[in-house]
Amino acid sequence: MERKPRIVLVGSSGGGRGHVGTLDELIGAIRRHLGLRGMVLAGVQLVSCPTGLDAATKADAATALVSRAENDPVVSTVTTLADANMIAADADAILAAAIAFGEVDGLICVSSAPSGANRRVAEAAARAAFPLSGQAVPRWLP
Repeated sequence: MERKPRIVLVGSSGGGRGHVGTLDELIGAIRRHLGLRGMVLAGVQLVSCPTGLDAATKADAATALVSRAENDPVVSTVTTLADANMIAADADAILAAAIAFGEVDGLICVSSAPSGANRRVAEAAARAAFPLSGQAVPRWLP
């Protein structure tokens, strides 16, 4: 049986609160759409903050949503933004290694920070030269 293309989702809720629905709903929709196209969601690394990340401080409440492998559930951890970013950094390293070892075939970015919380994944994806879909936050670009 042929292996289905494996896609990783990384990013955040963004600076404002302009996204539609919750991040759980976004993950579910992406998982369904990938499935319809014969692909699987192989990992998730998202940070969400109710105040919007542009106005948030490190002490504000935030949620880290992480899944490090295809069959892992998405674990939601409510904590401070500082701790959510540390959880995201851990997932960033693990997902970047999966990219480097050829276990991932594509990347979806939602308000990602390629020189911040998503740096390792962005670098691994660039080295692998595989498809990227979504949007990076320009102010974080080097």
